[in-house]
Amino acid sequence: MHTEPYIYNTLAKLALRSIQLDYELLRTTVPMRKSEFLWKKFLFMLFAPMFWHEESQAYRIRIWGKNIYFEGRSDIGILQSQFIHNTYLSLLPIRNEIIIDIGAHVGEFAIFCDYALHPKRILSFEPVEQSYRILQKNKESDTYQYAIGSSSHTTMHVPENTAFSSSFPVSKNETQEIAPCVRLDDMPEVQRLNAIGLLKIDVEGMEYDVLSASKETLRKTRYLLIELGIARAQTKPPLDTLVYIKKIVPEAKLIHVGQKFGSEFRTDSIDLLFQVADKQ
Repeated sequence: MHTEPYIYNTLAKLALRSIQLDYELLRTTVPMRKSEFLWKKFLFMLFAPMFWHEESQAYRIRIWGKNIYFEGRSDIGILQSQFIHNTYLSLLPIRNEIIIDIGAHVGEFAIFCDYALHPKRILSFEPVEQSYRILQKNKESDTYQYAIGSSSHTTMHVPENTAFSSSFPVSKNETQEIAPCVRLDDMPEVQRLNAIGLLKIDVEGMEYDVLSASKETLRKTRYLLIELGIARAQTKPPLDTLVYIKKIVPEAKLIHVGQKFGSEFRTDSIDLLFQVADKQ
């Protein structure tokens, strides 16, 4: 999962970005208890070791009456960013429908959806072993440790912050792991679905791979939310990916340009929301 540049190299910069996110959160109309989230986030940022849960080998914070598990400090910022930048999704007519989350990381988007979209069901896909282990802590069902693509497996490059994991080299300080791949169209759990409210794709440059393995799934989807790479390593140029979406579903139309990722001088990727079908 990509993030806006609130993950910095120094704690001071992280704190400054955190304050900016707090201000943005207070301005939103998100359906969450903001005060509870903010003071617990503040404690976590200052005293993270106090929240370490030895049994799960993860940080554990109780928010909104449930335990939420994180790999590190930046994950709570990712969760906060979901509520800030994806609130507009609550205006879509997809309540009590099915959501597919490809590139789930530790479940931040799924947590947001539970509160804002009240889905009937969320199917979450995450190929990186460490992230998937924590995703299972945050979601009791419908989690799958797969990358979506047409090959049998892919090599994942995993940096220290696993949110940036990709099939392309990420940084000097990274590890590699082999992740199994599956075609989304071939999964019985997906084939049995008659309609999908929202298909979310956040895969760090592998957007084209996912789409090529999800054509039938996309054809029965109402909305597509895709983080499209602009200036980063990726399987196909962004224009090719957009053309491919129109090839699969000619009726698809762009209805919202969402969060931009990168820096003030360069946009690495951007969230795009497509209406794929008027009605399922």
